[in-house]
Amino acid sequence: MRDIDPCELLRYCPIDVPASIERSGGQYTLMLGDRILAKDRTALPIVPNPLNPFAGDEPSGSIGFLTFVPEPRYLKGSFAVYMLGVERKHRKRGHCGTMLDWCEAAAHKLDLPYVAHINVKNETLQEMLERRGYEQDTGTGFFPMYYKKVGPVHRAMKEKPVFSLDDIPGIGFVKSWLP
Repeated sequence: MRDIDPCELLRYCPIDVPASIERSGGQYTLMLGDRILAKDRTALPIVPNPLNPFAGDEPSGSIGFLTFVPEPRYLKGSFAVYMLGVERKHRKRGHCGTMLDWCEAAAHKLDLPYVAHINVKNETLQEMLERRGYEQDTGTGFFPMYYKKVGPVHRAMKEKPVFSLDDIPGIGFVKSWLP
């Protein structure tokens, strides 16, 4: 995992609404609007996340949010996005597209060739990602993943991000609960 300066990313990749980034462990949250806690959101459901069991206490934004990890060890060369949401009253105003643009610009700034969206189950988001040129990787099995090439690929890298499930800390415990 790569350490980043959130303020530098917001300066390099500006957003036209109030925004901030917070870090919790190795995961970052981009918040649009005023800062609130995820458990206090009104329209966005709290979805259990095996990669982050404490997601209900994460900071969020009153307009929307996304959680990301720049180059996690199990997805080399990728700017990994885990959750993305826009509050119901702020939908259809381009905020989701703004956050996707921000992800692509941030990945480019960090010299990461891919943006990968992990565990995409929402059909509306799947359609939006496909319209924006993301490809679905069905080979990950455990997680439906969409990815997009946003920069040059290193010679040592594959032509698409390679998801290594075995590199996720605690995955044995998660697998033991699966049918």
